[in-house]
Amino acid sequence: MSNPIHIDVGDEIADLVDTVKNSPDSDVTLVLPPNARAFQTPLNVRLLGQFAKTNGKNVSIVSEDPRIQQMSRTGGFPTYNSIPAAERGIETELAHWAIPASGAALATAGNGDAADEQAAATAASPPDERVDAHTPVPPARIDSTTAGRRRDRKPIYFAGVAVAVIGLLLFLFVAPSARLTVTIAATPLSANPVIQGTTDAKVAKQGDHILTQVASDTETTKFAANPTGSKQLPATAATGSIQIKMRVPFDTPFAFAIPAGTEFATSGSSPQSFVSIADATVNFPANPSGADFSPASVPVPVQARVASAASNVPSMSINKWPQNLCEHPQPGFPPCSASDYQVFNSAATSGGVDAKTVVIASPQDITNFQNQLTQSEQQLTAKVSQAIVTKTNGKTLAKDPSGGGATTNCSGTPALPSANDEYSQTQITVTCQGTAVVYGADDIKAALLSDLNAQVPQGEQLVTNQVQYAKPQITQAGTDGTVIISAKATGYSRPAVDFDALKPQLTGKSPGDVRKILQGRVGPVVDVQITQTPFGMPVLPFFTSRITFDVKYQSQKAS
Repeated sequence: MSNPIHIDVGDEIADLVDTVKNSPDSDVTLVLPPNARAFQTPLNVRLLGQFAKTNGKNVSIVSEDPRIQQMSRTGGFPTYNSIPAAERGIETELAHWAIPASGAALATAGNGDAADEQAAATAASPPDERVDAHTPVPPARIDSTTAGRRRDRKPIYFAGVAVAVIGLLLFLFVAPSARLTVTIAATPLSANPVIQGTTDAKVAKQGDHILTQVASDTETTKFAANPTGSKQLPATAATGSIQIKMRVPFDTPFAFAIPAGTEFATSGSSPQSFVSIADATVNFPANPSGADFSPASVPVPVQARVASAASNVPSMSINKWPQNLCEHPQPGFPPCSASDYQVFNSAATSGGVDAKTVVIASPQDITNFQNQLTQSEQQLTAKVSQAIVTKTNGKTLAKDPSGGGATTNCSGTPALPSANDEYSQTQITVTCQGTAVVYGADDIKAALLSDLNAQVPQGEQLVTNQVQYAKPQITQAGTDGTVIISAKATGYSRPAVDFDALKPQLTGKSPGDVRKILQGRVGPVVDVQITQTPFGMPVLPFFTSRITFDVKYQSQKAS
């Protein structure tokens, strides 16, 4: 059994035909309440049966109403007392007073519902009690040829009448529909307030005020900065400093000069040579006893003679002074030996590098990195705005022409290098933080509707479905929630009219009568256009469900 379709008690036969027609199933089960209007006449039952047969639909009827059951069984429909009975396939039985499907009832099909019911009542009534059942009735004299011809023509008569009735019913109940385009003279209204937004809920309840909200969001993304440039780095000489101690017995302080270029060296099989890189003067205090070395002299800056990583030597390794004063004394310098002085570096030398090729960020690399950074910031800015809208349940960002009301700050970490700097592949993290003030578009419309309703003359009403809203203009906005909005709406006011309630008065009426009724009930009607499909008729359809309204408004000066 197909899913049962429940029918309302007031549905017309046209509604049942539409229901069967629109059902996606070939098997249709209709559940009719007691006294269902659509099943009160045999004519309606035959119409539904013919339509179902023509469209390949198998219709079953479920009803607890005995009269509807009789109508249904007489019309040839599988009939059930309840939905469980339909599910089990247990049909109701045809009562003895059932309305016949042939004979006098069919012979009068073309005379309408009254003829049908009269024929059914006649066929179902018992014989006249005044006739004696034992009285012989003489047989009628009927020519056999004539009788045969009449019997042969009966099915043809019945078929012709049935086709004519069904065609008429389809024409009257199914085919026609009408659309009434009614143009009404209405009072034009306009509202153009300056609406203020605030985060203060109490202030927002005042006229032409709305409640705003300040929201924020942070979004991040990453991209890889891959350098492609390269350059040759020359070798670099290590630098450091040396100091000198003396044991020569001087009665008075002594000083001597160490000119730039003075050579010092490490010991060992592969000595590293260092030279002083600036003129220096070392001073020694008086040492009359000659028992101990003097304090260390001031540091003398030196640099490796050969640039290389090998020139990075540890502390105390520079201990040779090839041109020492003991072997090459200056004038006035007393005799001494190598054991009378000490040369040393108290700290390791550093900065010595071999020549090598390194990866650098070329100028084109910097341009590409900057483009990636800019693109990431633009994407994150849009993402921040969308996230704020989502967080605030679809509210609208308030941003004035100068950008106030919505701010986004973006940065990339670590910072990008300069062009030709030595650089390795680096992951750049881009972060954007946004803050914006938002408002509800429906709140703007509500404020405008309130302003329009305040202009509606007494006894009229605002035509809400004709209100037109201009796009709000944000003239000023701040992230503190303050917003100034210029908004505009236009509409119409008219006397209250229930067009659905007018439909019963228009069914079956001529276009002239329709216009008169509308003029009398609606008010100042400018024009009425009636469009009927699929073809024109001299009157409107007989059912309200076949009539629709399209109401338009034309401005008139307010009285």
